[in-house]
Amino acid sequence: MFLADKFPHFYKHLIPEVLDLEVPTESFADCSNCHLASTDKKSQSLTKCCTYHANMPNYMVGALLSDDSPEWQEGKKRILDKIDNQIGVTPYGIISPLKFQELKQQRMQEGRMDVLPFEVREQLTCPYLEKGRCTVWKYRSELCITYFCNSVGAGKGKNFWGHLFQYVRAIETKLSLYALKEVGYKGRITLSQIDPSTHNLENKDGSVNERLYKSLWGSHIGKEAGIYKACHEVIAALTPEKTREILGWEIAWLENNFRESLEIFKADLLPLLAKYDDNNIVKKVEEGKYNITSSKGRTITLGTRGLMALKSFDGTKNLQDIQRDSHQLLPMNHRKYKFFLEAGVLEAVTETV
Repeated sequence: MFLADKFPHFYKHLIPEVLDLEVPTESFADCSNCHLASTDKKSQSLTKCCTYHANMPNYMVGALLSDDSPEWQEGKKRILDKIDNQIGVTPYGIISPLKFQELKQQRMQEGRMDVLPFEVREQLTCPYLEKGRCTVWKYRSELCITYFCNSVGAGKGKNFWGHLFQYVRAIETKLSLYALKEVGYKGRITLSQIDPSTHNLENKDGSVNERLYKSLWGSHIGKEAGIYKACHEVIAALTPEKTREILGWEIAWLENNFRESLEIFKADLLPLLAKYDDNNIVKKVEEGKYNITSSKGRTITLGTRGLMALKSFDGTKNLQDIQRDSHQLLPMNHRKYKFFLEAGVLEAVTETV
């Protein structure tokens, strides 16, 4: 696939050289056919990976608000509702409420995000998600562009998408600031990226802090939607040459980073299909615990579920298939090959088919 397949079409006229880059197809992660939502007995069936509130830059908010096509009217309505209640509404774009961030950080400190109770996961559901479908997908931003729960490049694929995430966030920051300058924004400017920690507009009870909101918006209060649309018009009119000038050397440096990591990613991919090596020696250590030793002498320890998942690789399945069949998280990493199963690491005990 090409990066153009991951980015909103809006960026095609801004960074065409970047979007023309070919990247490995991420066949292990599919939002429209998500293994996390393979059964309604798991809390992930409510949200998939969508327990993240994206920060949408002003020009992308404006692009959505300027779109009259029926498909995106629900997303537009949700954005307008946010503007009406003012929570997370900044001149730079719309960010997640601070309480949303605090709840997520608390849960991440307590344990794994994939084992959240139903009620907590419901609280962390992306506000733009409706029945498993993203209502603002055409105008998605940052992590929604770059996130894959499992990569065909394992750790090296994750590394590439991480570098690309930093690049996208930096672009959004630069372009949103440029747009504000061009539309005549008179408020206080903060040069850092839009984020709840730098643009906290909430009181402890979750209500909007009117004093801080006024300090950000000033005479533009009541005209927020119009400012967003004007920012969209500014960025939509840019040429690739002008875009590069605006982005500057810092973004060029970030671009170089992800280009380098892309080459490493492409050179070391996991097999599409894998098969369990029958020459592995399995020895029961204790009840529910096994040592698996490969033909190369490498030994790891797995629980019963991990061993069952490993043996499920029969030469016709990939990671996505195993996860969907077993209803368990089986993230993958490798260097000829490693499979991370919960707390255990399995190295070189499968064979490429």
